Parts: sequence; C-alpha cells; structure tokens
Amino acid sequence: MKFNPHEIIPTAYVGREQAYIKHLLLDGYLERLLYIVGWSANLLGHDEIIFVDCFAGPWQDESNDLGSTSIAISMNLLSKVQYALKAVNKPVKFRAVYVEKNDQAFARLESFLSKNSPRNVPTSAIHGDFT
Repeated sequence: MKFNPHEIIPTAYVGREQAYIKHLLLDGYLERLLYIVGWSANLLGHDEIIFVDCFAGPWQDESNDLGSTSIAISMNLLSKVQYALKAVNKPVKFRAVYVEKNDQAFARLESFLSKNSPRNVPTSAIHGDFT
C-alpha cells in the first residue's frame, strides 16, 4: 500500500505540511499549557500571561479567516481558556504578540488582528526579526 499524504493532510495545508504539524501541536497542547500556566499564575499572584508567536506569518494561507494559521488557533485558545478560568474564579489576562519580519505577511497580519482579535485578548503585531 502506497502512502498518500493528501489523504490525511487537509487541503488548506497541502504544500505546507510543516505548518500542519505545528498547528496540530498547538491545538493539542497549547490549551492544556494555558490552563496550567493560567491557574499557576493566579496562585502565584500574577494576573497576566503574554503569548508570543515569533514567526507568525500568515504563510501561504489564502483564506480570509486565516483558520489554518497559528494566529487564529492561538487567539481562539487564549480567549477560550481566559473565559474558562474566569468562570472558576481564577481570573487571568492573556495578551498575544505576533512577530513577523516579512513586509507582506506583516501587513496581512496587522490587518487581520485589527478586525479579528477576541474582545477579551488584546493582541499586537511587531514588524521585525524576533531575534
């Protein structure tokens, strides 16, 4: 039986399979990590956690909602976890910072954030090299 990656990789990720793996990891582990860090930060007296995506893109995602990007995935998870922690009396603020060096990708990132950031999670974009 011959392996065909197109049978298991969603169409939005064909040609950028490495992004698919990154996003599976984000989707599978970021939520758990945010709960743990958010709960712990609250216990330690901290009230804000900043999430930083160092190479944000968006890269090769032509959709308007950027649904197959780490930007959309992380914003949704940050918002979801922040509301959930608040509901159990563990309020913590999440903030997201997205760093992108490429001029075109940065312009698209900044535009997307200005229109799509969750009300409960302030976001910002930095144009430059993370290092």
